[in-house]
Amino acid sequence: MKPKPFDSTSAAKLENYVRKRYCNQLKNGDLSFYLLAFPYLERKGLGLCQPVTANYLELGRAGFRHKSHIREALEAINGVLCEVEYGTPIKNSSEATRLRRYSLLELMNGEPRRKLIDYTPVDAKKLAEILAARTFTYGQNKTCHPQWNIQASGRVMSAKPNIQGDPPKKRRANLLAGVKPGEVLIDADFKTAEPTVIQDVIGYRFENDPYQTAADLLHIDRNSAKLKVNSLAYHSDSEVSLSFWKNPPAEKVFRPYVEALTAYKEVLWENGKPRGKKRRYVNTLSGRKIEAKRGEASHRGQPLSWQITGTVADIMNAACLKIIELEPSKSWKFCFPEHDAVYVIGQPEHAGEIRDILEAEAIRLKQRLKVRIKTLKNKGLYI
Repeated sequence: MKPKPFDSTSAAKLENYVRKRYCNQLKNGDLSFYLLAFPYLERKGLGLCQPVTANYLELGRAGFRHKSHIREALEAINGVLCEVEYGTPIKNSSEATRLRRYSLLELMNGEPRRKLIDYTPVDAKKLAEILAARTFTYGQNKTCHPQWNIQASGRVMSAKPNIQGDPPKKRRANLLAGVKPGEVLIDADFKTAEPTVIQDVIGYRFENDPYQTAADLLHIDRNSAKLKVNSLAYHSDSEVSLSFWKNPPAEKVFRPYVEALTAYKEVLWENGKPRGKKRRYVNTLSGRKIEAKRGEASHRGQPLSWQITGTVADIMNAACLKIIELEPSKSWKFCFPEHDAVYVIGQPEHAGEIRDILEAEAIRLKQRLKVRIKTLKNKGLYI
């Protein structure tokens, strides 16, 4: 079949999109292979985003990669940027691979598996850029303008001033200074986000809220219980952490949870083991890779912490961008996120819509998170 004219304009748009959206979640070598090999083979074949067939030697020549490393590259981009069928026999008795890269439209509007790959630090960067260009009223400061930084987990964090570090009561009171008559401050947060995701991944589920369960058994307030329950998950040794409770009834209730935690943490530890000069890593539930800082020692609780906080951050960042995208049509104003919560100024009827956006983003990652909503009016009391 005669090769079709190659659509260079559409190819450039596709490749620019890939560079922007996937630069932080795929290795540079794998992206380079994609950007070099596919256009070269498509020009020789049936055209842009049409199937191509080649053996590993041909793929290596097209993508400037040794044939022994082709499989590694293909596995990294298969199901993300292209579809791959391995090992189809061809005439010279060697094995060929059949490939087709996804079109721009498929990447932007494709099946959920490919959409998940967009929950990456790219969303965090976009959110941080938007927030950096904004000011808002915060107490007596009519033009509050924090710096916004991105943690390895993907969380977008405030600094100078660190408004996220203020107690919730103070944070709400100061944001209410920017609420006009008829408006409300919408405080929407995921209820027990981290332990809910943890229970799903380890395959153990409490009958009731684990934070409140611990508070009742240990006779402490809920915030103190939250710290203790999270320590079970993120401590280097969950069994040792539980032994610090010194409360046999509570230890008995939480022991099955701790056993499931220990087993899952061991799986993450083994799967993320660094090889060669690579760093220890874990993937969030959206498929985004989080690596240990270079030269930093790790313990068995950290990969789980990275996975869970990173997954919640992936959900939050996508939801925040959706809320901001709808600002012109909804006439609400997004203020900022805070871990697993968002603050929005709008009409009372907007509260349900904000809840739906947050829960919909959780569903996209197959997480059963529910949102608690508070709406507050400006009473002129600022801290």
